[in-house]
Amino acid sequence: MIEHLPGDSLSAVNKEAHFIKYLANGWKIDDGHVRVGVLAYDKEVKEHIHLDDYSEDHDALNEKLDELSSQVGDYGDATVVDAMDHARDKMYKDPRPGATKTAVIMVHTMDARTRRDFAGAARRLAASGITLYAIGVDVSTDVRETLSGHSDHYMEYRSWSALQHSVDHNNRPFSCHGHHHGR
Repeated sequence: MIEHLPGDSLSAVNKEAHFIKYLANGWKIDDGHVRVGVLAYDKEVKEHIHLDDYSEDHDALNEKLDELSSQVGDYGDATVVDAMDHARDKMYKDPRPGATKTAVIMVHTMDARTRRDFAGAARRLAASGITLYAIGVDVSTDVRETLSGHSDHYMEYRSWSALQHSVDHNNRPFSCHGHHHGR
């Protein structure tokens, strides 16, 4: 799930897409293994890549991710909570039997209402069997406490460039590179 706010540059969106591309390129993408879906939230929550779109086609998935910054647009009122609920209600409405369901959110700001509503959205994901990875980028103390306190896994980076650097040089973005907390 990609957050796009008025202060975001297209470069930030590109770095988020690069992170997703790195993860996906390390996986076997097909109906029997991993399926990738990507949504962004700005004016609304929009699913840019559906779970079934790029089965066995890393090249097309990479091309779509490279184009992502040109597809996000208007700034608005959609929040990470809206995106989490969309993932639960729409992306994972017909999961494959026995499949592990994971949501990865990348966040750098939340207003007070979103911080207040985040715990409920995280509980709804958990109740639906969805593991939540939260990645905080240049976050405030309030956002850090919200994300780390209500996610299954939490990592934090000081900037979008640091997140991209971890992908380019660490080769294990979900290892101990960031902070880990459980809900």
